[in-house]
Amino acid sequence: MDVRKHVEIIKRELGWQEDELESGFPGPTYEKIECMFEGLRDYVKYLKRGFARITHLTTLDIRHGRMTREDAMEFIKKYEGTKPRSLEVFLEYVGITEEEFNEIVAKHLIPPAHTSIQRHFRWEKAVDQDMWFRENKKMIKGRI
Repeated sequence: MDVRKHVEIIKRELGWQEDELESGFPGPTYEKIECMFEGLRDYVKYLKRGFARITHLTTLDIRHGRMTREDAMEFIKKYEGTKPRSLEVFLEYVGITEEEFNEIVAKHLIPPAHTSIQRHFRWEKAVDQDMWFRENKKMIKGRI
């Protein structure tokens, strides 16, 4: 099954549009766009397992002949492991620090994932993040 081909049919037949994810994957993507914390989910998966969405999607692209293994490895090296900006909002929502978050995630590492999650990561911001509800902020664009 080639999900990307199915998405092209849905886009063509129904006018569906992709959206950007805060996952490290550059540009619009066709899967899992229903939650503002998808980037956080991908980040936790990366910390726990050592790989996330980008490895998953490039693997499918290799299988379907859209990408070589060498290109996929470069893509993964360049984009995977992005620390999402939504982490800050999530930490506010649940009332914990990033250090506490890291301690919780560290208890769930699955070998051969990284043994230390205290690393330097790139930062990425979700397209609509400035409009997310935050109790400690004044009105943003008349929405809160």
